[in-house]
Amino acid sequence: MVVNGNLKKPKPRIALSISPELYAALEELADLSGQPNSKFPAHILEESLPVILKIVESFKAAKTNKQKAKNIMDETLEKTIVSSAELLVK
Repeated sequence: MVVNGNLKKPKPRIALSISPELYAALEELADLSGQPNSKFPAHILEESLPVILKIVESFKAAKTNKQKAKNIMDETLEKTIVSSAELLVK
């Protein structure tokens, strides 16, 4: 695909199996927002990239040092909880 004279690579795609309840909620959100039902979960996953990368780091560490892996996961979960709480009180 060419955009503004530059070759643009298509974004990779993955298939996800989700519950009927989640699918219904995403369909309703899509209807109300006028956006595709895949836009909201894609945005959430993009925003979660730092957490996902920390989980990858933890899994790598688990292969050699289980305590280091646990420490990484504890730190990641704590930061996620604090960030979520900060969003709720804004």
